[in-house]
Amino acid sequence: MAISTPAGARRPDVGVIGAEAAATARELGLSLYHGADMLLAVEVVSRGSGSEREDRVRKVSEYANAGIPQYWIVDFDPHPKVQILRLGEDRCYGEPVTLREGDILKVTEPFAISFDLSVLADFS
Repeated sequence: MAISTPAGARRPDVGVIGAEAAATARELGLSLYHGADMLLAVEVVSRGSGSEREDRVRKVSEYANAGIPQYWIVDFDPHPKVQILRLGEDRCYGEPVTLREGDILKVTEPFAISFDLSVLADFS
């Protein structure tokens, strides 16, 4: 999945779009989604890679400018951690909510999910 941002196309590790936008894309055979149609973008950090700075700095502003309501940054090094950034009315992400191994990630938007971040240790 690719999303359009003011800076160009990006490919998040995980992207969530609404059912209506997904149906339209399927009907039209599209694989590039408007940033405004995204409900959530998730990037998994690759420590020490060139993409780490992209995930932590550049994509924060690009995804905010595209109007993506939530951006999650997942980091496994040295232990599982998820930063949840939510878009404010000023089209900037507010201070991230940081959850670590042993914390419970529980959200209702863009979908209801709840799990202990310790389960992510199995994937690191």
